[in-house]
Amino acid sequence: LIFGIVFIFTTRREQWHLFSSNTCWESLLSSTRKESRDRAILSEIYANTLTSRFGQIIEDVQRMYKRCREVGVESHEELLKVLHELHTSMKTYHAYHSEERQMESKIKILESQKSKLEQSISSEKIQRLKKYNLIVKDLQKRQSKYNDSKLKSLKARNDYVLCLDAANAVVQKYYVDDLPDLIDVSWFFK
Repeated sequence: LIFGIVFIFTTRREQWHLFSSNTCWESLLSSTRKESRDRAILSEIYANTLTSRFGQIIEDVQRMYKRCREVGVESHEELLKVLHELHTSMKTYHAYHSEERQMESKIKILESQKSKLEQSISSEKIQRLKKYNLIVKDLQKRQSKYNDSKLKSLKARNDYVLCLDAANAVVQKYYVDDLPDLIDVSWFFK
């Protein structure tokens, strides 16, 4: 009986290639083996070649990102430094200009006192008056101080104008050139 069952299976096995289901199974088996080989080759490529390349790409991107941040911080610090210089020169100019105005107002007060004395007293007696001589001396002293303060104010104004031009150039460069480039590059890293 066992011999008969074995004979039947062996005869059937010899004729299996004639059945379409066997052909389908053999085709499926060969395509699965081919796909398995292809996937093994891809696995080696991914494991060896691509991971090292992706590691290099990640390092490059991190280095570029760090450099872009450094450039952004540097340009922003430059902008803040120039604006601080502008603010300092503006404060200096305003201080010297207010000092000049105070001197000018004091000179006007002394000139009005002098003119009142000249109108009230005759020109012969006025030269002998001690008050008049003090006013004239004080007027000369204040006039020299006024000239000094006016010179300081003009120098401070020139410095302020130069700082204003420099600040405008840096602001223009920052907002027109640097900032759009940094924004474009930052979109790459998101």
